[in-house]
Amino acid sequence: MKEKLNEVKFNYQIKGIEILDFSMIAPVKIITEIKRYNFDLHVTQNFNVENKLAFVIVTIGINDDKMVKLASFKTNIIFEVSDIEKFVDKKTKAVIFPAEFIYTLNSVAISTARGLMFSQFRGTYLHNAILPLVDMQKLISSSKTNNPDLIKQKKAN
Repeated sequence: MKEKLNEVKFNYQIKGIEILDFSMIAPVKIITEIKRYNFDLHVTQNFNVENKLAFVIVTIGINDDKMVKLASFKTNIIFEVSDIEKFVDKKTKAVIFPAEFIYTLNSVAISTARGLMFSQFRGTYLHNAILPLVDMQKLISSSKTNNPDLIKQKKAN
């Protein structure tokens, strides 16, 4: 997929999808209905510049309306980014992508995690625990990033 953001062209594609962790907690008593689920969502990125890879790790905790933990789910969505080396800071060795591109990678990774969760939960008491749509700008702006135009990521491997 090619994407043009602020005159920078990104050529990227999904190279791998991994379920890193999945657990469901057996309910203490029979659950007839959960009216509302609470999702604790964390997204991190790691990079391997030599292999032109970006790893977006999505971790989701699922709780009931009383904040009792019901399940956890962790995925790794691996992207190949053809020109990743252009975004490596020479001093810090950190990969620095424009915020819009990070929004895109994170959105694809979260959507993929949503589908994987749905597949894992089918036929269980959590079959209605569907991760809602996420506004990436709100998610990232609530992080500790000071510069909304650039988001510094972990050092490249």
